[in-house]
Amino acid sequence: MAYIKVSVTEDQVLQTLLKLKPDKSPGPDNIHPMFLRETAYNIALPLTLIFRKSLDEGVLPEECKCANITPIHKKGLRSEAENYRPISLTSAVCKVLETIVKKQMTTYLDSEGIFITNHQHGFVRGRSCLTTLLQVFEDWTSNLDEGYGVDIIYLDYKEAFDTVPHKRLVNKLEHLGFRGGLLNWLKAFLTNRTMRVWW
Repeated sequence: MAYIKVSVTEDQVLQTLLKLKPDKSPGPDNIHPMFLRETAYNIALPLTLIFRKSLDEGVLPEECKCANITPIHKKGLRSEAENYRPISLTSAVCKVLETIVKKQMTTYLDSEGIFITNHQHGFVRGRSCLTTLLQVFEDWTSNLDEGYGVDIIYLDYKEAFDTVPHKRLVNKLEHLGFRGGLLNWLKAFLTNRTMRVWW
């Protein structure tokens, strides 16, 4: 299996900056995505140099690991906490680097023939809760048409990613070919994250 090193080019940074949605809110650093998009041609090179240094040294600034949590009311009484959905606002600058890293990691996994299972619908481009429902509905009706019984068990993986053992995740990433500065950067990304509620 090959070894992956994420390379960051000025063009990648520029194109990612230009795709930022200007109507999104800023994170704890108060740097608005609209500002980043409007100044993309001027800041692409400096950000490229900063991103390269971050990945080479395997270090992620603490500011990139902080999030403002904004509670958004979903339903019911506004006086009850469970009736709110938390929205996590992180640094738009850091999201640019995260986007570049994610894209290169998934490209590498695809090139090595390491595919995400077809049964996973969350966090996969082109898949969603709707595609999950369509798939299971197809499976159920197919089994019923063939004369089989169907038993269904529902599991709620609430906050599933928050319960993933990060050490195990890092070990799997290392086994898949992620090493050196990139692996250290991924470890830094997963550790010592902080948040605060922001109204």
